[in-house]
Amino acid sequence: MPSSPQTSKPLLFRLPLEVRLMIYRHAWKVDPKPHTIKGSRQLMESYLKQQLTAIGRLGAICQQMRTEAFDEYFHHAQAYLRWATYGSGSRTLHNRSYKELLLSSPLLMAHLRHVSFHWAGENAHRKKEVSPTQAVLWLHCLKQLRTLDLVISHVDLEYSYPRYSYKQKQVLLSLANLRGLKKVTIKHEDNGSWLGNPENSSSRLHNCDLCRKFKEEFENLVMTLPKDAEPPCQAIKEHLGCLNPRWIKTKSDRI
Repeated sequence: MPSSPQTSKPLLFRLPLEVRLMIYRHAWKVDPKPHTIKGSRQLMESYLKQQLTAIGRLGAICQQMRTEAFDEYFHHAQAYLRWATYGSGSRTLHNRSYKELLLSSPLLMAHLRHVSFHWAGENAHRKKEVSPTQAVLWLHCLKQLRTLDLVISHVDLEYSYPRYSYKQKQVLLSLANLRGLKKVTIKHEDNGSWLGNPENSSSRLHNCDLCRKFKEEFENLVMTLPKDAEPPCQAIKEHLGCLNPRWIKTKSDRI
């Protein structure tokens, strides 16, 4: 007697989807302890490598698992790119190689949906590391990018938009050509003493030439919400990239 389609399925896929997702989450979780630098809470590049390997292995097992696991993982995963170390409490040397890992990953190129981009001028990066301009070009290549979290430092607010070269301005404004975005957020990062109270920081952010220009460019790019409607947000559970735990702690777990 032939078996029914249900009984012919592997045992895993006979389980409810909620249970399968719990199993996937357990499989892609990486213990940070073996990848933590001794005497500190800072993480090595091997942590990001292991994160990408873990989710990649799930996707290599079968098409159904790939579809289910990837959809859940990348719905809650955000890549964080950062160059400047001021305001972080630590001038880390390991905040370079992870950018190469992010930008060279075919997995992220095809599936990454959420990015936090801490902009910095070209003089903020070392010659051998990925530049902010290269990272912007990478953003244009992401096939499923849905949200962009643009972080502007206190230095950029103080000296404002004119300090950038013409090329840098054009690269920044090219972000307005990104398609498929559902949400763009511009944030200000204060080092705790530069601009004083939060109200002053907010005022400077709204008056900043850079922010004003971005707002003009992005207004017609993302969807317009009905009046008084709350912007869409979701929980971020997987942080990819920026390996200084102090930076991760300052970021919201919702976008």
